[in-house]
Amino acid sequence: MVRAPIFFNYFERNAMSAFTRLLFAALLAVTAGYTSAVAAERVETIPTRTGITVKAIVNTEAGAAAPIVILFPGGDGLVKLDDWDGKRNPTSNFLVRTRKHFTRNGLLAAVPDAPSDRQSDGLEQWRTSAEHAADIAAVITHLRRYSKGPVFLIGTSRGTISAAGVAAQLPPGTVAGVILTATVTRTNRGGDKQRIEDAKLDNIRVPVLLAHHEDDACDVTPFSDLPALARKFVNAPSARIKGYTGGGNYRGSECGAISAHGFRDIERQVVDDLALWIKTVAAGGKP
Repeated sequence: MVRAPIFFNYFERNAMSAFTRLLFAALLAVTAGYTSAVAAERVETIPTRTGITVKAIVNTEAGAAAPIVILFPGGDGLVKLDDWDGKRNPTSNFLVRTRKHFTRNGLLAAVPDAPSDRQSDGLEQWRTSAEHAADIAAVITHLRRYSKGPVFLIGTSRGTISAAGVAAQLPPGTVAGVILTATVTRTNRGGDKQRIEDAKLDNIRVPVLLAHHEDDACDVTPFSDLPALARKFVNAPSARIKGYTGGGNYRGSECGAISAHGFRDIERQVVDDLALWIKTVAAGGKP
């Protein structure tokens, strides 16, 4: 037979005073009502243009002075947060699945979905639009309630077109730096999809980091294109190339997220490097 804890045996054998009963009841109430702190990561719905909203995964645990990183996934830009249950990753995209590595490095991270009026078509042929820039400007304003730190735009694959396209249109002082990973430098075989040069790169006047796996075998993101690309940021204070090797356990398409294109098996190293670059720029150092 399982015996009750000693303090219950005590109260069963002894009459409780009115004060003791009240104290015991209060302790039970506090225990029953106790909940853990709300998780730092959540999906927030942000009003942007008239009648339009953007849902974003937001993690604010880094604090009120943390640099802010806005992470732009590749592909069609659909994170499908309407259908996400908050568990694991809504997509396998490099920046989506590593978002918590950014927060562990002391950064406030946000992953925006496509806006409500692009949930059917995604961001194809739209990443350099004024509407996209307006949406992200509203996202930045929203994130300012959590941190006053500098803002960095980070894109991967076709998300690099968003990061560059938005940075080229926002007012000076809005963005402190741009990071492009697995940058799309060529149109697809049909020639009907955008590339990084569709953004107005000469309008970007903040430091730029080009991070790329040297073995990236995707036909629209060859590592060999980066030196020429870096020279096109003519008004940026710096445009540095950071090449990577290693990794493995690749699966699926060479342009997919679980390949060298998505920094498979070296994700933490890459994010740590990106975070160090961000902190250097934020502190006014030479990136």
